[in-house]
Amino acid sequence: MTSGRSGVYAIEEPGHVVFYLVNGRSHTTLIDTGMGFASLRRELRSLLRPSVTVLNTHWHYDHIGGNHEFEQIGISAVEANLISLALPNSVLQTICLKPALADGTPLPPDLDHASYHIPATRPSFTIAEGDLIDLGDGRTLEAIATPGHSRGSLSFFDDQTGDLFLGDLVYQSDIYWQFAESDLDEAISSLQKLLARQSDFRRLWPCHGPYPLPPTFLQTALDAAQTVRDGAPPTAVIPAFGSHCRVHQFVGFQIWTKLPGETGADLVKLFSILKE
Repeated sequence: MTSGRSGVYAIEEPGHVVFYLVNGRSHTTLIDTGMGFASLRRELRSLLRPSVTVLNTHWHYDHIGGNHEFEQIGISAVEANLISLALPNSVLQTICLKPALADGTPLPPDLDHASYHIPATRPSFTIAEGDLIDLGDGRTLEAIATPGHSRGSLSFFDDQTGDLFLGDLVYQSDIYWQFAESDLDEAISSLQKLLARQSDFRRLWPCHGPYPLPPTFLQTALDAAQTVRDGAPPTAVIPAFGSHCRVHQFVGFQIWTKLPGETGADLVKLFSILKE
């Protein structure tokens, strides 16, 4: 866990995801809840205020694993029904645990591989473009719709500190735009929307790769995305999540996209198959 400025803490599950805790005087906001490898109420007990709100940037399993420990949960209305999909051990063995063991991705030494699962949860509220979430102490987070990785992806902006929490829109690692719910053109539009406000941002907090990033990375990512859209040949074609995708290599990151004419990996369908 890394302590930043203005009550921001980056909580890293190495090799998997980064999520964020933002503290006001009497209220804690969690921007995503990670993989659910351990109890957040236990591990973060010294930081959590009496009141806790979870803001999910999107519904994917590596961002909602600890949701079930909290009552106040917000997510885009577009994806509100998707966090109610429980992920049993059989699914997580296939998409997380076995691949991690095979490629050496770290897993907590005390994780019970046989019982690890992510319970279903339901949002207590939904979040739309422009909504302001109260952090306490006169601070708010502005919700910004940033689809591309998923249809309902959200970013959150603290105008007092200049912190922009990006979710999985872009980061310095393997950028996943290859899912059925992903859209390269929407990702480009989201980046253009953020770039129009770049002067407002001081630090970018992504959910994968190094953090924080400078606001100039938005232009770097946009340039790369436009290169892909304009037809640059991929570096490789690889299997991923039961489908295949194109990989485009750039300095410090990759962009994964669907094969031409294909719909991409459908995670809901994949999880349903793995449950059988």
